[in-house]
Amino acid sequence: REANHTSTIIGRRTNPKTGKCDYKIKDSAGNRCPKKAQYECNKENGTLWIPKENILKNIFEINWLQKR
Repeated sequence: REANHTSTIIGRRTNPKTGKCDYKIKDSAGNRCPKKAQYECNKENGTLWIPKENILKNIFEINWLQKR
């Protein structure tokens, strides 16, 4: 099933609890957290910190902007 939305990686960090890479994601669905968020979610802007492994398992397509 296609969700018809996009997500943008807007940040990266080393997770203080796991020591692994997390990416900060902004979803096109809006500025809210899912009711049952599995990941750390900022309730003010709806961004999520998602482990790199989870992103790699669920990625469909990657596009990026390159500075000229």
